[in-house]
Amino acid sequence: MTALCVALAAVALSCGGASSVDLHAIPNQNVLLITIDTLRADALGCYGGPAATPALDRLAAEGIRFDFAHAHAVTTLASHASILTGAYPFQHGVRDNSGYRLPRETRTAATLLKSAGYATAAFVGAFPGAIPPMIGWVAATGSLDRGAWLLFGILFLWQFPHFHAISWMYREDYARAGIMMLPVVDREGTRTFRQIILYAVALVGMSLLPAILGLAGVMYFFGALVISTALVQVCLWAASNKTNARAKWLMHATVLHIPLLLGLMVYDKLPR
Repeated sequence: MTALCVALAAVALSCGGASSVDLHAIPNQNVLLITIDTLRADALGCYGGPAATPALDRLAAEGIRFDFAHAHAVTTLASHASILTGAYPFQHGVRDNSGYRLPRETRTAATLLKSAGYATAAFVGAFPGAIPPMIGWVAATGSLDRGAWLLFGILFLWQFPHFHAISWMYREDYARAGIMMLPVVDREGTRTFRQIILYAVALVGMSLLPAILGLAGVMYFFGALVISTALVQVCLWAASNKTNARAKWLMHATVLHIPLLLGLMVYDKLPR
């Protein structure tokens, strides 16, 4: 953990403009940066929270735990840009989740680590993004029942078309940073858009289950069928001509899809 903190501090200094920092690969040492979206620190066990988080608690106990820290921005992309560049949003220019990208000349943790001899890559987990609605269901009902798992399944599957559309739009940025996302190694987009379509098709079936299992009514069933099938159509349209413009439309379609689906579920819920 100490080696990680030292490495990240060196990267932050280098990205921030301190050119004299000596950054080099350390044999048998890895630099692992984990970020968890929409997570309150005071929910973790190591901060006195009620959640059972043994792995994070062990990291905190064996390493360095900060008692006071603030994100530089309230949106994911801008905050991650600050983490990876060591700069404030007004310095790196990213201020929101869409419509912004880092300038080509920007030095990031990934580019500096790659130049120092590290192999760099990024992994995105769909589990953290699908957990919040499950937590909300359990908090409201006091039970981890099928409703919680259905919400988890819908959000889990939805994230793949959403994130793959974003990563396809910014594949050149990922490539320059040395981050081996799927669209970086899949230059033709065959595997990327195959995954987009397959997960969108699976989402159709998952979206219908609340009505089939008696949690929502007939209006929700047919509304979910139309909404989710429409998303599949947008995925097929984007896959037929894999441009950044179509990927952006797909991203917007996913952003519109999930509130419509969940809003309809709330409107046509059946008494428990």
